[in-house]
Amino acid sequence: MKQRLLQLKAKKEEKLDDYLRTIGRRNIKAYQPHEIQRQFHQSDARIRFFLGANASGKTMAGACETIFHATKKHPFKPWVNDLPGPTHGIVYVVDHIQQKEAEGPQDKLMSWLPESEISKVTYFRNDAIDTVYLKNFGTIAFKSSKAPQKSLMGMRLRFIWIDEECIPSARHWNEMVTRIPAEGRLYIWMTATPNLEEVSWMQDTLYAKANKPESDIRIFQSGLDDNPHISDQAKSDIKGDLQGDDSVEYNARVYGDWQLRKGLVYNFSKSVHVIPPVDERTVETAKGVWQIIDPHEAKPIAVLWGMVDAQDRAVVFDELSMADIIANVADTMKRRSAGFQHLLVRTIMDYAGNKRVRTGEGRSIREEFRRYGIHTTNSVKDVVGGISVIKRLLYHNSDEGIAPRLYVCANCTKTIREFFRYSWGKDGKPKKIDDEYMDCIRYWTSDPTFGKYLRLDNVKREVQSFNGDEKSLQNIARNARLRRQAESVGVGVGRRSGRNKRRISGDAVIGLR
Repeated sequence: MKQRLLQLKAKKEEKLDDYLRTIGRRNIKAYQPHEIQRQFHQSDARIRFFLGANASGKTMAGACETIFHATKKHPFKPWVNDLPGPTHGIVYVVDHIQQKEAEGPQDKLMSWLPESEISKVTYFRNDAIDTVYLKNFGTIAFKSSKAPQKSLMGMRLRFIWIDEECIPSARHWNEMVTRIPAEGRLYIWMTATPNLEEVSWMQDTLYAKANKPESDIRIFQSGLDDNPHISDQAKSDIKGDLQGDDSVEYNARVYGDWQLRKGLVYNFSKSVHVIPPVDERTVETAKGVWQIIDPHEAKPIAVLWGMVDAQDRAVVFDELSMADIIANVADTMKRRSAGFQHLLVRTIMDYAGNKRVRTGEGRSIREEFRRYGIHTTNSVKDVVGGISVIKRLLYHNSDEGIAPRLYVCANCTKTIREFFRYSWGKDGKPKKIDDEYMDCIRYWTSDPTFGKYLRLDNVKREVQSFNGDEKSLQNIARNARLRRQAESVGVGVGRRSGRNKRRISGDAVIGLR
């Protein structure tokens, strides 16, 4: 009997040795994380998401973080090494077939896990690893997302690594986060190429709360270009292979953007609508510049700068998010716009700026800004019309040679991120979640002065491509006539003019003539 047990043990060790030789061994001490990976490892947040493009290093980061916790040899967080008792955790995979895929979670984990740390390994029937037992009495178990929810019950875990497309249902997620850790807290990290078509609950319950000061949820996004360990040629090949995919797929796989395929308000693409940052000299050649303020008492004040450039494009070229007293916000705005004050057409503020702030003098936010030299005008309150204008400005069709008229500079990261989060709610209105810069763009493009500076050529062709019906064209022609009538008597678009008090529609805002 003893001889038989020794033979079984030797067979298992031989099986493990063969597997380790197949996948190749890596030295965990030689692991050199790139900047986004390093930020991910250093974070103390209880819940972390590493959302990465293809080949951005997300699975490697998840595997190494798992090893650091399980072996209690974390080079970035020494407190992990001082936690009492052995560490038990699980790797949550789609299924045990995906688990064994080349360069998948199992291969990555076992190639970086030092063999000197392994006590024994058990397997499922299909040769996928069940549990890795460590010499420090810790364990790393693999769990399938297709397993019954009760498979997690009774487990006292310290960490959970969720890999790729096994994003759990809301019920599975609640089962995970309520697990009782062996000691201290339960830490969860997820590594994935984002594609949340069927799990929109995460957009509301997790993504909306992430990266806020009071939140214990952090999101790290890594694009293909963030990984310095991949050659430029390899990056170019990957991008070329994806060129035929839709913009949502391309943005997820090249830039690592978390976005919903369904329910987004705008069809925004980084590869189409994002341009390199512009310098002050370029701004000085603009036809006009606008400042747009979305004021808040409880949240940072959002400020956006947009221009109509020499190429007749609407360009968002700078942004500011500042949680400070209005005096300091105003001072920062003045410094940011010092080089193009002579081009400043208007500073627009949301109607919320008329609300009285809690100061001794009882002034409104608008009056506070005026006190410090920032004079503002009210925004146009037309959400539906404003969204329609932005959609038309974003519209593009390469086959017909139609380029978009609205662009965002790459340095405006918050604005770009909001484009991929701005979605419709169940009430038919946009969700009021992280929408500050979306509101700013709407205030800007809906303002009467914007239409006076931006001219759209081939209007009929562009509107036909977007709306597809003759009635829309007739309405636009009618609104263009109303605009000319209003301007002839010196009345701006959006104001009541003439004896009949007819209100100019938002369709006329973009300068149709």
